[in-house]
Amino acid sequence: MTLPALSASGFRGHLRQPEQTLGLQLKPGAGAIDWTALDNWLRDKLMLSLQPYPPGAPCAPAHTPAHAVCKLLWRILQVAAALQRAARIPVFEPGRILAWQADQTRPGVWLCEVGVAHVDYVPAQSMRLAYDAAAVLVLGVAGEPASFAAVEPLYQQLETKVLQPLRAVMPVGKSVLPLLACAHECGIPWRHLGLGIFQLGWGAHRLCIQHSKVATDSALGVAVSQDKWVAAEWLRRAGLPTPKHQLVASEAYALAAQVSLGWPLVVKPADRDRGEGVTVDIVDEAALLAAFRQARSLSSQVLVERQVSGVCHRLLVVRGEVLYTVKRWPVVA
Repeated sequence: MTLPALSASGFRGHLRQPEQTLGLQLKPGAGAIDWTALDNWLRDKLMLSLQPYPPGAPCAPAHTPAHAVCKLLWRILQVAAALQRAARIPVFEPGRILAWQADQTRPGVWLCEVGVAHVDYVPAQSMRLAYDAAAVLVLGVAGEPASFAAVEPLYQQLETKVLQPLRAVMPVGKSVLPLLACAHECGIPWRHLGLGIFQLGWGAHRLCIQHSKVATDSALGVAVSQDKWVAAEWLRRAGLPTPKHQLVASEAYALAAQVSLGWPLVVKPADRDRGEGVTVDIVDEAALLAAFRQARSLSSQVLVERQVSGVCHRLLVVRGEVLYTVKRWPVVA
């Protein structure tokens, strides 16, 4: 069980991320802990690569109850950080152990303080979900490993009670975490500015990003890229090749478009991302009508397009420099 955060966040020099102090109450079981079995469970069931205890970090003398508490705390911090990353909360450091003491009023209970990474605009009660779940999980596996033999119910509980609430407080795209992780490893400071917007660096060299967009992106370019019909028209007027397609508003118009376009066809919403509502390899009227209905359920604008074979390339360009290119092969059923 966690206690309220004890202090405000900020860069303190111990972590490369802003840091805050958190109180934890732990009650380890009375029996001896099989550390190898615990670590194997965390590795095999949570795919967690445990980091060794940091050299020079505070730790109680070996073969004492407090030493076991420190070892449990270190695992709890790593599990909590992994849970936050699974929810796309950018926590790249487990944190550090600050203090521990036995509770004089409750036998077997330990009061601990840890310094953990803080991400702006993530409420404290949301962040504590990860540490509560990590403490229950590590103490449970350490004390009663047989109770955690079936992992599917555990995964479902973590998804419902921890990961989904965390994702709700910071809705970010899949590309954000790798970008921030790269900045972290390169020593580039960053902070969350709210609404899934992150600032990399300080001063004149700072750069703000949101999902896969950067502050230097053209607002008009972003708007046009969200409309496949308009974007294709712009490309066509620039002399670039584009597939033949028609914007249709009814099933009858979809069937009429097929007559002029031929087979095979692709049907897609004109203003959705990430392949939502896209149907490919359409070669008969029944499939065409089903695809139209699916796309129409997501958008009032539906494109019927002559299918063109090829390979998709995605380029990331920042400040006029191509940072990377991804070749995306067609999906093979």
